[in-house]
Amino acid sequence: MGTVCGLPQTAFRGGTMMEREAIPPSDTLLAAQAAALLRQQATLQTEAAALLAQCDLVEHLRRVGHPELIGSAALGLMVWRDIDLLVVAPGLRVAAAFAALSPLITDPRVTQMRYLNQSGPFNETGLPEDERYYVATLLRTAEEAEWKIDISFWLADRSRRELAYLDTTRQHLFDETRVAILLDQRDVASPAVLSDGRLEHRYL
Repeated sequence: MGTVCGLPQTAFRGGTMMEREAIPPSDTLLAAQAAALLRQQATLQTEAAALLAQCDLVEHLRRVGHPELIGSAALGLMVWRDIDLLVVAPGLRVAAAFAALSPLITDPRVTQMRYLNQSGPFNETGLPEDERYYVATLLRTAEEAEWKIDISFWLADRSRRELAYLDTTRQHLFDETRVAILLDQRDVASPAVLSDGRLEHRYL
């Protein structure tokens, strides 16, 4: 199943959230299960904020553009240790992008990084708004918690549709919807890695 800003596409129709159709009948949701999911989400969101602060990553990204937290960590829909960031950085050179990533590159907790250049001749659509550098990172904390951090440096001086999706989603994210999405996401395999521990290519 595809996702939009960390949400399953089944929760959307024409760019707006289906407020009630995506929600199972309330009598099928066990209160204890729902409460546990919400507690887990809150814990993961707190951990994500702490990790970003420890790395001082956002401050480094701010030196080259305008960073924004997106996806489940921004919406309070976390079931996996997965952080998504975008950076609007018109005309950014790849060397400057990697300089901004120095907190991750030099962090001894980082186990893997993958880089994808989708600019210039490597931009498959040819559209300026699709020009980017993308970096996926796996980081393992001292507590053996493995995080996946995705960062896209968008090279066009344009508003990002991901931010518009965030605003739309927040306007329609009710308690019942949140629990339904958390239940749905919980039943999907972790997006971070393959069974042999490598970063999954389809997330590039």
